[in-house]
Amino acid sequence: MTPHIIARDVLLELSPDADRYGVHAALDARWGRRGEVGYLWSIGRIAGGRAARARLPPDHPDGAAGLPVMAPVEGERFGFRLASNITQKDSATGKRRSWARDDVAPRLRWFERRAAEHGFRVEQVQAEVARCFIRKGRGFWIDETIFTGILVVTNEQAFAAALAGGVGQRGAFGFGLLETFDPSTLTEAT
Repeated sequence: MTPHIIARDVLLELSPDADRYGVHAALDARWGRRGEVGYLWSIGRIAGGRAARARLPPDHPDGAAGLPVMAPVEGERFGFRLASNITQKDSATGKRRSWARDDVAPRLRWFERRAAEHGFRVEQVQAEVARCFIRKGRGFWIDETIFTGILVVTNEQAFAAALAGGVGQRGAFGFGLLETFDPSTLTEAT
């Protein structure tokens, strides 16, 4: 498979007080509804402060100046970052809920299953769980699990689909974007 561009990443600086709902609404206003346009985004840090990384379809007009995301090759190793909102269905109520924040084991199992489905094998992984406030109306809290580590591509097509379409069921509020980078940039702590 000859590597080709499967998406484009655009970095957008955020103000220090930007919240997830505000970013979500601003991106939808700029590009159209996320589900219709097919973009993903995540909040992270750059040298100057906070930023949103938006992954646009390769033919999107605003992506022309973005960084190309190339199709993967089987056996390639990447450092990765994935922000997720992982929930489980409560059998008694049918509602979705998070695990206890200090219970990382089920989150790691969730990630291992997603890795197999999305064409990669995890060599190294760390998970950090934090609370995240979404300011919509009165607002609400959700748990955010950030996975970082090293992965190896095992299925080019499935991995390309994960890069372009995300990992997990919920892509809103900056979750599901699988970010990849040179694994040599990871610190020993990861």
